[in-house]
Amino acid sequence: MMSIVGSAPKSAQLMGSVATEMVTETNVPLLLIPPSSAYAGVKNVVLALDLNAPTDAVVLDTALRFARQFGCVVDLLFINDQPTDAVLHTKAEHIRHLMGDVPHTMTIQAGDDVYDTLLTFAHTNKADLIMMLPQEHNWFRRMFTEGETQRMARLTDIPLLAVV
Repeated sequence: MMSIVGSAPKSAQLMGSVATEMVTETNVPLLLIPPSSAYAGVKNVVLALDLNAPTDAVVLDTALRFARQFGCVVDLLFINDQPTDAVLHTKAEHIRHLMGDVPHTMTIQAGDDVYDTLLTFAHTNKADLIMMLPQEHNWFRRMFTEGETQRMARLTDIPLLAVV
């Protein structure tokens, strides 16, 4: 568990912080808390998944174990620029089947900006927590761009659980 912002809140939003860098370094789930957060129970979680990349079944199982422990409803969110694609729907239904006994909803949302779409969805659905499964990137890509989970951690006002 880490606070997203330390002693320099404005620069952390622009450039990131030690906490946002930990997203790429950790091998255990990492809970990132924004400065505006106050403790509250976790009743509603948005789990954002990228269906364009293979979902790691072990990591997804870890996320579902957290959801069971919280006893919350999980709003599955798939963001894609082609939300009516039949292959995308087949993949989404497969993930939905893996949800098993976890109470959940499923939404496939049109969009190409993960941050804006996810944060708007989370606020609209009154999420207490956002869960993301960070994708592994090679060192070259990490040198020039940040991942979606890092960007969300840098800018969100809702606690974020990066499940690895």
